[in-house]
Amino acid sequence: MEDLSLEERLLYENVSPSLFETKMLSGKTDIQYLGESGKLVSHFKESFERAKIRSQDIIQFATASPANFIRFYKHLQDSWKVYLELSSKMASLSENLDFLFPEKLKLFQDMVQLTFELNTHIYLITDIEKEIYERNIENLSEDRMMLLIESVKSFPVYLIEEVNSDSLSTKNPYEIREILAKNPHLRKLFSLSGSSVELFGQLLSHSSQLNKKAERTEFSPQNEYEESLKGILMYDHFFELFLRESGMLMTDLKFYIDIADRVSCSKDIPSILSKLGELNIAFNENFRPNIPQYKQTQLSCGATCLANVVGTYYPYIKVNNSLEDGIHKLVTVPGFFNNLPSSLAYVSRDKLGIPSHFFAEFSSFGPLFLKQKAAQEPLRKFQGDYEKIKGDALDYAVITTAELKEKLGNGHLISFVCGQSPMLHYKMIVGYKFKESQKYFYVFDPAYGMEKIPETEMLGHMRNDKSLWGVEYVPPESVIFGRTRELLSKAREILSWQP
Repeated sequence: MEDLSLEERLLYENVSPSLFETKMLSGKTDIQYLGESGKLVSHFKESFERAKIRSQDIIQFATASPANFIRFYKHLQDSWKVYLELSSKMASLSENLDFLFPEKLKLFQDMVQLTFELNTHIYLITDIEKEIYERNIENLSEDRMMLLIESVKSFPVYLIEEVNSDSLSTKNPYEIREILAKNPHLRKLFSLSGSSVELFGQLLSHSSQLNKKAERTEFSPQNEYEESLKGILMYDHFFELFLRESGMLMTDLKFYIDIADRVSCSKDIPSILSKLGELNIAFNENFRPNIPQYKQTQLSCGATCLANVVGTYYPYIKVNNSLEDGIHKLVTVPGFFNNLPSSLAYVSRDKLGIPSHFFAEFSSFGPLFLKQKAAQEPLRKFQGDYEKIKGDALDYAVITTAELKEKLGNGHLISFVCGQSPMLHYKMIVGYKFKESQKYFYVFDPAYGMEKIPETEMLGHMRNDKSLWGVEYVPPESVIFGRTRELLSKAREILSWQP
């Protein structure tokens, strides 16, 4: 970081280099998104007009003293950082809108509402930011004021210096990749702008706006007040323009439109929030997600369950015989048909990136399969892979149907081993219906398809003639849920700010 310019440090502090490293799964261009955003934009304008009532109070506060101005600047920084990180989470979560479950729906409700409100708030404080810094900069001597103003580089100037050419304007993705391969300076900017070819093309279109480099002076802040003044000028002249021209500020708009398409509602915030709320209530009573329901073609029931997990959590991956067969080879040993549960958990986690937990009733399972070190297959492979994943193992000795329902509501898929030895068989719990007198679980049998198991029979159905064991799969996206909730909490705090 030490060899980066002030502008680059500003970017790295606020924009994750991987912010927009996501696939364009919706198949839409920015032009199409804008064409569908009419109601969202109108609602935003109405929200902004209501928010403007606070403008004069904030201006008076931020210009009353240097200490107040510093507080305003820190609030501006916090607002942008939280908004951009929430945008990053939206971009990540947009990769799988097919698989919705109660926990995710509640998270989406909060994200839509709070990010929209935060966007409105940022627009408000950005709208009055110029007046606030102009009044405060007058507190400096004329020499210091001019030195500060001349030291701040605009985004077009920064871009033309990095491009090192009068113009490299193109939006052709193949041409952009060729340019990046030849220019290390542009590769650095490409990383800073989110490593998205589409967005980077929009940035390059501004390299033709200037035909010469600007001479800049250096300004070293003497105190926190001057440091804040320089920082807010950087926001005004560089950072905000960078965000607008890169297209990054459209991330939440795209998220709203994609969700509206997914849940089939009008493309406006009240309709989206209402629909998500309705679905969450409905899903708490009856949750039956659309999984691929791919059936086994060999003695691969456990591997086939995992293949269906892959297709559910990664909807852009095709579930077919090659996936089934590939997993099957990794979870078996030659000469034995057993699909080893520890191997399934290991392959899921370390080969496919899907968090998983081997589970068992260890009081009965342990003496049979873990007490003595095995010398022969397939138990030797089972124990070897178990050592790799035992830190995440769960004891299902006292599991309840209420806990199973809660796990499913969090998007987990629970594959268990039932039947009689030697032909044990994997099935997978994927959903539930808990409404009045109708209470049962949806269970996918990779040999025969979907079936309904009454709640009263579910725990017994999960057992086999030896014990209870299987694999609990966890949505990969859930690893960012905790941080997303922290950001939403921070957004609430920012929105309650009183100058």
